[in-house]
Amino acid sequence: MRQLRWKISRTTARAILRLVVWVCNRGGHGWDAWYLLSCLRGFDGGLTDGESGKSLKGLTTERIRGFIGFSHKRFLVRDFPLSVEEQVRRDQLLNQEATSHFREHYQFAIWAVRDLYGYDLKTEEPWKPAWKS
Repeated sequence: MRQLRWKISRTTARAILRLVVWVCNRGGHGWDAWYLLSCLRGFDGGLTDGESGKSLKGLTTERIRGFIGFSHKRFLVRDFPLSVEEQVRRDQLLNQEATSHFREHYQFAIWAVRDLYGYDLKTEEPWKPAWKS
């Protein structure tokens, strides 16, 4: 069986380690770090090219990278909230173009951001669990 290996830069490795350490220090579950990291790599399938793929990446993974503090120098990030129109476009692309596998990764990452940061990237608003009301 052939082993797959990915080559990542030191900058990327440092960013990943900082994220994992930060999650653990905050008392987050190890799964939260996995949910974020597995979504950051991007989507699967045929959306890597074309306008739909670029839009979906910009509205999902680039937004998560920007929100959790990945650097503009090495990563495509978006560190400002999505407009209502962009949220609608993101949801359309997720439902019509993305694989169910990527949608699942994205949803888990959204939940991890809610738990760790108290912010809902789906609605671009602060999030407070119902049980804390």
